[in-house]
Amino acid sequence: LNQDQQPPKKKHKTSKIINPKKDEVLSEQALKALAYAYSRYRHPEKWKFNKARQNWITRNVWSASMIPDQHLPLVTWYLKSVKGGVRD
Repeated sequence: LNQDQQPPKKKHKTSKIINPKKDEVLSEQALKALAYAYSRYRHPEKWKFNKARQNWITRNVWSASMIPDQHLPLVTWYLKSVKGGVRD
């Protein structure tokens, strides 16, 4: 770089994980389960494990009608972070 040039500005990573509460087409169960996963993503210190929500996510992960494509980054992130028997 010479003196006239400034270093390129760093681009902030924009998260592809969106808040499911802003999605008006989700079913009630989908909204609850995705909000649960989103809570773990955004506020891990406040998040509490809920087996029913985790089971819903794992049962419906391949259902495009239950989990729309725009929420797959969230579900993928959540499933990568789980521990225990559900990983098998």
